[in-house]
Amino acid sequence: MSRPVRFWSDFLAFLSIVRILRREKPDLVHTHTAKAGTLGRVAATLLRVPVRVHTYHGHVFHGYFGPIQTRIWLAIERTLNKITTRTVVISESQAEELVEKYQVVSRPRVRTIRNGYDLSQFARSADAGKVRNLRREFGFDDSHFVVMWAGRMVPIKNVELLAKIVSEAQRSPRLRFLVIGGGTDRNKLEALTAGCSNIHIAGWRKDMHELWAAADVGLVTSRNEGTPSALIEAMASGKAFVATNVGGVIDLATPPIEADPSFRVIRAGNGFLTPLEVGRMLQ
Repeated sequence: MSRPVRFWSDFLAFLSIVRILRREKPDLVHTHTAKAGTLGRVAATLLRVPVRVHTYHGHVFHGYFGPIQTRIWLAIERTLNKITTRTVVISESQAEELVEKYQVVSRPRVRTIRNGYDLSQFARSADAGKVRNLRREFGFDDSHFVVMWAGRMVPIKNVELLAKIVSEAQRSPRLRFLVIGGGTDRNKLEALTAGCSNIHIAGWRKDMHELWAAADVGLVTSRNEGTPSALIEAMASGKAFVATNVGGVIDLATPPIEADPSFRVIRAGNGFLTPLEVGRMLQ
């Protein structure tokens, strides 16, 4: 299987799943992601697997496709959930979206199981010398305010908005942007930020606890989210965040939480949730 829809390879993947289930005769099949969830649940139903569970880590009903494709996916998911024993979501807001907003599953079939993380490294104080050296490695000094964006560079993560923020922020001499990750849209981000001296794209890294220690605030620009791991890491590191108010991001906001209608943002105890607008994210 691959992320894009490819009918022939997807059909071969489906046949492989059927062969595995026929050989193993499982009592339960648990699927994840849209395509694997489709093929796995159909195969499990055809082979009469007693229990079929599917987990939504996010969903494809907003920000991924045009109106026609979105309606097709909604129809598919509504059908699939009729043959699903239990549907697992990772946040309460996601449950509300799937049940109330998109009506793809009935409330009695939904269970919320939040993601588990080992955050012990992030909770510990990072070595001050390493943190200082990291900032220097990226071209930042003690006077800079470092905004960190971390994740897959794919369309749903909205690198176009990130690039606009970086470009507009050049007016603020102290602001610097550290971007961690890679993906299909990395070239697009590099092209859109060409000539911007306030950004460093570091690629994939494993030393996330030290990187968050070297940053001052987290940034999420996504069009849709389940529960963003980057923000959980930022929070565990004691960093505030600015994030688009999409999907399950609101579940990470801590009290006091208050809406500011004049600026159309939500102010939380640990950050700000905003519309997908450069001005609101930079204010």
